[in-house]
Amino acid sequence: MLCQGLRRECEWLRTGSLDSRLTAHQLIDALGHEPERQALQCRLFRVLKDHHGRGITCVKQWAGIIDPRLESALEAESWVAFHRDHLPVPHPQVLVRGASGRWYRADFGWGRVIGEADGAVKYRDPADLWKEKRRQEDLEQAGFIIVRWTWAEITHEPHHVIERILRALARANS
Repeated sequence: MLCQGLRRECEWLRTGSLDSRLTAHQLIDALGHEPERQALQCRLFRVLKDHHGRGITCVKQWAGIIDPRLESALEAESWVAFHRDHLPVPHPQVLVRGASGRWYRADFGWGRVIGEADGAVKYRDPADLWKEKRRQEDLEQAGFIIVRWTWAEITHEPHHVIERILRALARANS
C-alpha cells in the first residue's frame, strides 16, 4: 500500500490532478530519478510524523525502506523479505538486454542476477507463458541468471527464495 501511495503521489505531483494517470513508461522514468524518490520519501515521513495509533509504528518502520518502483504487493512482500534477511538490495524494475538485443524490464536486478516475482495472473493465457519462456531464454543467452518465486514461496518459505538468490549471486560472482 505504501508503494502504491507513493506512486499515486508521484503522478499527482507530475500531473497536478488526482484523476490523471501517467503511462507506465512515464512513471518508471519519473521514479528512476533518485531525487524524485527521496522527495516522495520526505513527504511520506512528514505525513507519518504526527500520526499515532494502532499499526503506525510498523508503517513508520517500513516507510524508510520501501521503494515506489515496486509495482505489486508480491514485489513489496519480496522487498520486505530481502531487507529482513539482509540480502543485498536489488534494483527494482531494472532494464536488461537480451542476447537478441531486445530490452526487457525485470522485477529485480543484482547485476547478472535477475529476480522475478511471478503472480498467477501473469500467465493465464498459454501464449503468455511461451512468451515468457522465450524472454527468459533470451536473457539467459545474454548471461543472466534468473531466479523466480511465487506469492506462496515468499510468504510461507522466504528462506528458500533467499537461499536461491544467494546461490545465484555466488554463481554470478565466481
